Amino acid sequence: MSMRIGWGDESGSDSARDPNTYILAAVVTGENQADQVRDTMRLLLLRGQRKLHWHDEQDKRRRLISETVATLPVTAVVVVRSTGPGEAMERRRRKCMERMLSELSECGQTEIIEIG
Repeated sequence: MSMRIGWGDESGSDSARDPNTYILAAVVTGENQADQVRDTMRLLLLRGQRKLHWHDEQDKRRRLISETVATLPVTAVVVVRSTGPGEAMERRRRKCMERMLSELSECGQTEIIEIG
């Protein structure tokens, strides 16, 4: 069985759009497809751009990025926790992480490494 490689990101709430919400997302692929995924994502970078960041992109670019990601050989997992204002963001993050790890385990992911 080949190793699976994944990438993840997280986002705290935007008080105007999704107050008291926390989002955790990950994509996972087989190690044989990881280079293809990286190369495809690098092709989306604009001149001088070091990384893609949804917040910085215009609608047309967001559509291109979304359509490109949809063609990649990845499994995507998104976990959202939305609560009342009394719950601390760290608790929302922890609860999302617990669920994310469970979901990734169901997808066959056996190792998670936190970077940075």
